[in-house]
Amino acid sequence: MLKNVNKDDLIVIYERLIDVYDYHSWWPSQNSLEIILGAILTQNTNWDSVLISLEQLKPFLDARILMEIDLDFLQELIKPSGFFRQKASYIKEFLNWYKNYDYDDLNLLKLETKSFRHELLNIKGIGKETADSILLFAYKRPVFVIDAYTYRVFGRLGYDTPKKYDDFQHIFMNLLEADNAVYYNFHAVIVMLAKDKCKKIPKCEDCILKDICLKKI
Repeated sequence: MLKNVNKDDLIVIYERLIDVYDYHSWWPSQNSLEIILGAILTQNTNWDSVLISLEQLKPFLDARILMEIDLDFLQELIKPSGFFRQKASYIKEFLNWYKNYDYDDLNLLKLETKSFRHELLNIKGIGKETADSILLFAYKRPVFVIDAYTYRVFGRLGYDTPKKYDDFQHIFMNLLEADNAVYYNFHAVIVMLAKDKCKKIPKCEDCILKDICLKKI
């Protein structure tokens, strides 16, 4: 029988994973635009491919420059990430919105988080996971990010995982203190666990959570 996620369990999971994984190095960039581009490019692809695209974008990491870049050229720069035509369009859509704030993060920092999220979700190509990634990682807002790895890990641990993104997110944000650092670190170590042990074909033998996991080895 599936169990409900509770605060005590979340704390145990968080503390164990924090002890094992170097979450400090998970998303090393402090450049908000690079983080935003990464959040858009990582849709439906793997992070290694995104890193190649980000490296090719580095000479153009200025919103005004990117806005003026020819769409075909932008597509070539991000081609390694896949779905490059679609994603180039999404980047342009974001930049067109960003222009309303003079491409200035100081203006975005004035936005209340709920309004900020609402505006992001109205940009074509930015869904809930991408919007929340932008809010948490680029702008340090206390918004918990839910992704496929979160579903995989907590599903295997035996928890009832709501199908709707907002419902699953609400569980974490209701049980954990509204702290952007905790949300950032927790998401980071969930991703690290999923890539290290809780893969599609899991490596359960030496997983730090194996004693509380329902997944059979």
